[in-house]
Amino acid sequence: MKRYIFSPLAREDFQDIHDYIAAQDPDTALDFVTRLELACEKLANLPQIGRSREELAAGLRSFPVARHLIFYRIIDDGVEIVRILHGAQNIKRIFASENE
Repeated sequence: MKRYIFSPLAREDFQDIHDYIAAQDPDTALDFVTRLELACEKLANLPQIGRSREELAAGLRSFPVARHLIFYRIIDDGVEIVRILHGAQNIKRIFASENE
C-alpha cells in the first residue's frame, strides 16, 4: 500500500484548517479533515489524478477538495503533501516566496 507524508508546512496548514472550521462547528471540522485525509490516501494510490503545477514548482501537482487545494509531489512509495491551501489565497505568491 502506498503512503502519504506531510511536509511541516502541510501539517501546519492541516491543523490551521481544522482549528478555523472547529471555531465555528467542531463536527464540520472533523468531517472536513476526514475528507482531506481520504483525498491524501487516494492521491497516494493514484498520484497522476492531480493536475500538474509545474508553473509553481518542479514536480508539483494539485488536487481539489471543496474550496481547498492539496499540493503534492510524487515520491517512490506514494506522495508528499507539500501544502493545503484555500483556493482564494494568492497561491502563486505563496509558492514564489517559498522558492526564494
